[in-house]
Amino acid sequence: IHLNKQQYDEAVASFEHVLQYGEHHGVLVNLASAQTEQQLTEAAVATLQRALDLDAACFTCHYNLGNLYWSKDAHSEARESFLLALALRPSDIDARYNLAITHLALEDLDAALPLLESLSTDTPENGVVWRELGRIYALSARIADSEAAYARAEELGE
Repeated sequence: IHLNKQQYDEAVASFEHVLQYGEHHGVLVNLASAQTEQQLTEAAVATLQRALDLDAACFTCHYNLGNLYWSKDAHSEARESFLLALALRPSDIDARYNLAITHLALEDLDAALPLLESLSTDTPENGVVWRELGRIYALSARIADSEAAYARAEELGE
């Protein structure tokens, strides 16, 4: 209830109280969400790792860890988390996009390009994807492709 009302201090206290009676995967995931909202990144990472100890196949845990690592500029760790998330849910658009952007941050254009190209096909109305695709084409000296992708992004309001 507290988490839905954005009462994060109360939510953390409630979740920690419940956890005194034993580890529960769902409670840990919700606790990590509240910690993230409070900008307690290290605590949220530790909580999600505890949740993964209970369920290593938790897409949400891997995906949220990737976002937390990204926020800490820990791009290698973010990449690994997004890869694990995508192993569980390969078609997830957000995880695919976040992995592509993480590859770009790691200057791995060869890994980012096919992800962005597939996203431009799967989400053709997403201007952000087209903008990033234009950027990677420009970095790869594919000027005509870059201009076309940037033009599409602009058409879509990016």
